[in-house]
Amino acid sequence: MFGQPTEFLANASFDFIQIVLNLLAATALSVLTALVYRRTHHGLSYSQAFVVSLILISVISCGAIMTIGSSISRAFGLVGALSIIRYRTVVKDTRDASFVFLALVAGFAAGTGNFLIGAMTVATVLTIALVVHRFRFGVLKEHDFILSFSYPRQDQAAATAPYVAVLKQFCERDTLLHVESNEGSGLILMTYDISLKEGVESTALIQGLAAIEKVGSPKLIFAKGDPNF
Repeated sequence: MFGQPTEFLANASFDFIQIVLNLLAATALSVLTALVYRRTHHGLSYSQAFVVSLILISVISCGAIMTIGSSISRAFGLVGALSIIRYRTVVKDTRDASFVFLALVAGFAAGTGNFLIGAMTVATVLTIALVVHRFRFGVLKEHDFILSFSYPRQDQAAATAPYVAVLKQFCERDTLLHVESNEGSGLILMTYDISLKEGVESTALIQGLAAIEKVGSPKLIFAKGDPNF
């Protein structure tokens, strides 16, 4: 089963049991791929439809490669058929594209009877994905945020304002990016680019600012790094 993929394809004829076995192998590998993708995903771009698509793409590609077999004419026919389909869904993350290709490889491997190659490839790629997720490999900084809050206009220029001491206490770096006047309310909306000190939780900074009577609506937005991997 594992040693004759070329002969397996050259026959281009599959009995019922072999077809079922190939499709089940593609399904198993793609389900494992989808589960690891869901487990390691971060950010706001998660889509259940994409996770389901990973499984369907693998099974479909398995069926396609079994249909093509060793026929060059069928291969060109499939390419021609696919070329007239317009795909309007944009893959926003290169990581998502990686999982799509992995699902395709799983389907192709199962369709050609290369179960061992497919299993080892999927296992290797998913192990890498889990390790990267666990150790946050490639992330430059995990403590950079955009901070915004309001403060009374008449006190805005005071270097001794209470919020300054809070920023110095919790932040390794704080840079004022934007000051906006809110006409009619007497408030100034201030925006800072900050980097929290090592070991400081973002909630601690928000609580510290919220405890100051004149500071209103403090908000933090993740600024740098890669929250989607």
